[in-house]
Amino acid sequence: MALFLHVSFAQEKGINFKKDSFESILALAKKENKLVFIDCFTVWCGPCKELVKTVFPQEEVGSFFNDNFISVAIDMEKGEGVELAQYYQIDSYPTLLFVNSNGDLVTRSSGLIAASTLLENAKIALDKK
Repeated sequence: MALFLHVSFAQEKGINFKKDSFESILALAKKENKLVFIDCFTVWCGPCKELVKTVFPQEEVGSFFNDNFISVAIDMEKGEGVELAQYYQIDSYPTLLFVNSNGDLVTRSSGLIAASTLLENAKIALDKK
């Protein structure tokens, strides 16, 4: 039981990924006047798993992203992820996208990146907003 509570607490510090349709995510971003951060992943992708394990749970990353973005993680090989992968021309994983509330691409990066680089990329996206 204590382990479960510890894991739950640790997850709350990191990025809060919404679990909703992409259309609903865009609507929420419009309502809150925020950009959308999309973690484009696949279940077989090792670097994707590493981001989830080491970067996204960090308190500094979570605090910044939860304050400034609507975040969503989408499997690009399932459901609406297949269409989104085509639309955004995703050809490597992980790909991290920042889009506006209309779904227009603001900036993107690919591959396993450090938390500091992710935060830099996020700040660049906000500057372009």
